[in-house]
Amino acid sequence: MSRRIEESVSLPYGVVNLAERYGGDRVSESTYREIVAKVMKRVASFEERHKIGERIAAGAVQMLGTSGTVTTLAAVHLDLPRYNRAVVDGAYLTFDDVTRLSRSLAAMSAATRAAHPCIGPKRADLVVAGCAILEAICATWPVGKLRVADRGVREGILIGLIRAAAQVASGGRA
Repeated sequence: MSRRIEESVSLPYGVVNLAERYGGDRVSESTYREIVAKVMKRVASFEERHKIGERIAAGAVQMLGTSGTVTTLAAVHLDLPRYNRAVVDGAYLTFDDVTRLSRSLAAMSAATRAAHPCIGPKRADLVVAGCAILEAICATWPVGKLRVADRGVREGILIGLIRAAAQVASGGRA
């Protein structure tokens, strides 16, 4: 079965602007729910246009998460003593894991999150906003689990282009 990207959407919410707007230390449960609802509202029109929920119900959708929040959650979930790209890349997170970990991190202070070896001080004030965005996506499209890609989408596209060019250069033998 061939897979393709039909469309993408860029949201006007990123972890930095959400953390600045709602605070990056302790995020109350009601504030966290507000962020999740705001993101869900923003992706609703994308869902309406593409009916991804119908495809999910038919088992025809997989979810891939890359970089930032997703890889951080995977490392925390795997209880790594320090971040390890080789272990994180290719791991799976269930949506129950995402919810449990996200709510746990949101309840911590930024100092507590910063002390975690897979979060650190540079991401401690940002990760909760990322968790809320991810939780909204998971609630909108309940695939049930996501695969974690540490290498990133751009790297994957680049590798695909290189392989395709090599195949063309070798007359289809690559």
